[in-house]
Parts: sequence; C-alpha cells; structure tokens
Amino acid sequence: MSAEITEDELKAWFFEILKRVCRGGSFTIVEEGRAIAELRPSAKRGPDEEAAKVLEELCSPRFEGASDEAIRKWLGEDLPSS
Repeated sequence: MSAEITEDELKAWFFEILKRVCRGGSFTIVEEGRAIAELRPSAKRGPDEEAAKVLEELCSPRFEGASDEAIRKWLGEDLPSS
C-alpha cells in the first residue's frame, strides 16, 4: 500500500521520498484529495549508469537522515532562492 502525499510534500521532501522509493516504498501523489500520480520503484533500471550510481549513493546509510539541502550540496545543485 502506498502512502499519500501532496505535491507540496513531494517538493519539500523530494530526496527523502526518493530514498524511501529506492528501498521499496511507494507513494500516491494527491491534489485536492484526488490521486494524480504514483511514485514507486522501477521494475528495471534504466541504461544511465551515472544516475543509477547517484541513486545507489543516496540510498546508502551515509545519507540516512540527511537534509535535502545537504544532499543538494553533495549533488552540486544550487538551491532556489526564496
């Protein structure tokens, strides 16, 4: 059974949710109480080895409990300005 989350929760907790999906979790994204999308582990990995390595690293114990900000810094992404 998948957990329901809003689009805002997905945006706020993206990397934590992605890590949970890597571990087999699934989520239903809802908008105004209606399901609009599902996020679940892929049955097969894509051909992009670089992306697979990043996902594997994000799911490692090293990033357990890491904030999205810390993960974005590790990825070298600029944080959007508020």
